[in-house]
Amino acid sequence: MSRDRLSELLSRREAVEIGLAKYQRALDDLNNEINSLRIELRRKELPCWTCKHKLAIDARAWLGTASDADVEQQSSPSGIPMVCCRVQLVAVIGEPLRAAR
Repeated sequence: MSRDRLSELLSRREAVEIGLAKYQRALDDLNNEINSLRIELRRKELPCWTCKHKLAIDARAWLGTASDADVEQQSSPSGIPMVCCRVQLVAVIGEPLRAAR
């Protein structure tokens, strides 16, 4: 194989690797955008988005800015955010409150 042919093949390989890296970045960006839209749609399916209660305004604001981990951690077992007016705290497990003396 001649040096010119080797140089040509190495240049082509480099061009393909650069193109592949650009493609991978574009694919990652597209996947991130798809995931963001799925999350946004999932959040907009929650009852707080259409609720007329005054607490729903706060719930929508929180849902719009909270991370996925926060939404997951701050949701009731039924999947409704704890800031929703439909969620009621029934009991707290822990140390009993002591009466003031």
